[in-house]
Amino acid sequence: MKRKENGNTKQKIYETAKRLYIEHGYFNISNKRLSEESGINQGLITYYFKSKKNIALAVLTEDYYILSGYLKYFITPEDDPLIYIVTFMNVTFQIRKHDPKARRFISDVMQEDLLEEFAFINQKTEYLKLLKKSNCSSKNPATQLKLVLATVYGTQRTIQRLINESIELSYDEYFRYMIEILLFALRLPVTQDTVDTLIHKSDQATKQLFETYPHLLNEADYLYKK
Repeated sequence: MKRKENGNTKQKIYETAKRLYIEHGYFNISNKRLSEESGINQGLITYYFKSKKNIALAVLTEDYYILSGYLKYFITPEDDPLIYIVTFMNVTFQIRKHDPKARRFISDVMQEDLLEEFAFINQKTEYLKLLKKSNCSSKNPATQLKLVLATVYGTQRTIQRLINESIELSYDEYFRYMIEILLFALRLPVTQDTVDTLIHKSDQATKQLFETYPHLLNEADYLYKK
């Protein structure tokens, strides 16, 4: 019984934090506020999660598995790991374009360097396949992968900061540039034809996804309860 209660307590903290972080902003929610909203002692929040970053990372991971669970009906990592990574990026860009709260949450957690950690944990297999394809000579693939992710998400973090400071950049331009950075980081050919093909294929899968499951455009409709 105690184990079940512990599990319920941890889940209640997580579900409350997830809702608060997305609805009100990751940086706007303290553990004190989380404790008040969940009715659970602050000490237990620290005991179960150690830090806010660990909760946010769990939210990113849950979001990924929900979205990838739907995306698999249109494309899978086994089909083509590069198209899959680009398409998942496309999907998340479209969600951020349509859902201001999702956009704010991602912008916040970018500042914590959590996207790199998320990708290293959840997309490691796909990235390592691509590094092998590019004939990466590194004796330590994990280190090379971290460098790739630092390049991709470090660039994305900087661009997002510039957007937040009112630079004029459409999501289409943003997406194209991130594909170019991804290819560069993976040491794959960066040509206009390659980028155009990746955009076309990922747009097709992304369009099918949202036409079939339109609720995925708003995180409140699939990730948490208001």
